[in-house]
Amino acid sequence: PEGIQKEFNIQLDGPMGGPGMKMKGLKKMMQEKGSRTIQGLSGKQNQPFNGKINVRFTAPENGNVSIAVSDVNGKEIATETVKDFQGEYLGQIDLKKASAGVYFLRVTQGNDGAVRRVEVK
Repeated sequence: PEGIQKEFNIQLDGPMGGPGMKMKGLKKMMQEKGSRTIQGLSGKQNQPFNGKINVRFTAPENGNVSIAVSDVNGKEIATETVKDFQGEYLGQIDLKKASAGVYFLRVTQGNDGAVRRVEVK
């Protein structure tokens, strides 16, 4: 959807608002900007950690998908390409000899994609 319309009711209790005072009708259009080509991206370490991250996402459109893992400094740790892919992906990416820390899992298809933070312990 282009936007999601939400209505907020705020209950104010205390000296300024008094008990039971409500502000009604406050509406705001919230733009939800997500990936059109990569949906439901998640990345989790194996238990116990064996150097691999479990990757799951859905690509509703057919095309080449690039999976990359970077450290907090932007150094690419691992990459993989899945050619002509459409559907639900469930696989693993090998971080080689990466140690515990925070990594960023990036999955792209064309000029669109998604990023998730993954903590390895």
